[in-house]
Amino acid sequence: MRYSIGSILVAGALIASAGAATAQARMRPATAGVSGGIAMCCLSRLSEAEAAEIDARIEDAALLAQEGKLEEARKALKSVIADQQKVDAYANRSLRELAGVLLALDRPLEAAATLKQLAWQAAQADDPETELMASVDAAVTYAQFGKHARAGALIPRIRQLLDSPRIPEETRRMVASQIVW
Repeated sequence: MRYSIGSILVAGALIASAGAATAQARMRPATAGVSGGIAMCCLSRLSEAEAAEIDARIEDAALLAQEGKLEEARKALKSVIADQQKVDAYANRSLRELAGVLLALDRPLEAAATLKQLAWQAAQADDPETELMASVDAAVTYAQFGKHARAGALIPRIRQLLDSPRIPEETRRMVASQIVW
């Protein structure tokens, strides 16, 4: 499926009024892990135990969502994100999961705002690929639900990121296959 971005338009959607399983399946997976005591998903250094605890809480929330307990999953993810923010941790995976849950709850504008927050955090963490993908997902979601100005506001940064040599060619091709400028 291709989407058109032109004069602030993002036509179509990656996610259209989907159920929980469909929304989760369509959301790009976030990367997470622990290496040398530093959570790969974080701006600040966390001990292996802290990173493992955060990952376990995210997994618990994902299981709640899979069981259809979407509001409980949303609350659990909000709690994880709040705790990550307290220690200046990059909430990549938890924000991505929350966006999926919000879509499944039929709260697309909140999902798009969450993706925009993820893009901002990715920029702060010097993670241009995540910033690009979160920005594209936010723009498409905003446009799908009639917020074309919000979608359009993301386009200059998306173009800038696509020109970055730090974006893998495979990611560029994937975005290009979804968006027509």
